[in-house]
Amino acid sequence: MVRKWNIGKNEASKVRIRLKIKGYTSNKNKLLEITKETLKDFTFYNYQEPDLSEVSIFNDP
Repeated sequence: MVRKWNIGKNEASKVRIRLKIKGYTSNKNKLLEITKETLKDFTFYNYQEPDLSEVSIFNDP
């Protein structure tokens, strides 16, 4: 997804993003950690973390 934005490394620091994630995970904390690490070159709008309010916990038996 980020590659499709065609944003160079020198421009990434100027970008402010908001991110809302929907779906299922077995570990919301790990999902948040991976998301922030993947997007570490960008700044979140108003320094808010990604919105995980629509992510449900799914425990695979």
